[in-house]
Amino acid sequence: MNNLHWGARDKSGAQVTIPLLQGDEVLATFVTDHKAETTTAQVGDRTWTFEAGRKGDAVARVGDSIEYRAVPSKGRFDRSDNVTVTVGKRTFKLTREAKSDWIVEVEPHNDKVAQFTGAQHGVRHVELEVEEGAELSQDEAVFLAWVARIVLEARLVGFTWILTVCLLALTPFIVWVFLL
Repeated sequence: MNNLHWGARDKSGAQVTIPLLQGDEVLATFVTDHKAETTTAQVGDRTWTFEAGRKGDAVARVGDSIEYRAVPSKGRFDRSDNVTVTVGKRTFKLTREAKSDWIVEVEPHNDKVAQFTGAQHGVRHVELEVEEGAELSQDEAVFLAWVARIVLEARLVGFTWILTVCLLALTPFIVWVFLL
């Protein structure tokens, strides 16, 4: 399995389409409809549906019988340093090693299978770097790439919110200093 990266967003009205690429090959096409508040993906000949919020689990469903789940350790993706991901019978652990660097390990032996980062525009250009020799199925790779994107976006939104509140709180003081 080669590295996975997200292609350019294509916005058409309330729908945003983002391809998930493996090299030059489109592995999956994600469509988010902001009016209906739904996200779906076409992975091969199957349609996946996704549910995720800043709080709680992130879930992907394939048909009626398959469900994949990501659970943040602190209940929210923006505050958690660990995320447990279940894809079929395998469990993965996403661990934040540094400020924005994450590793993906397969349990129970904690063998590293991939990594991703939010540094240097990593949120806009998320790349799931798969370790050489790592055994990942297409479903595992697609779901892990989506969870990586969710984790990085949630952390960015959380940081932006805190920064905005701090700037608003400091605005009267800054205005007072410059007017005197």
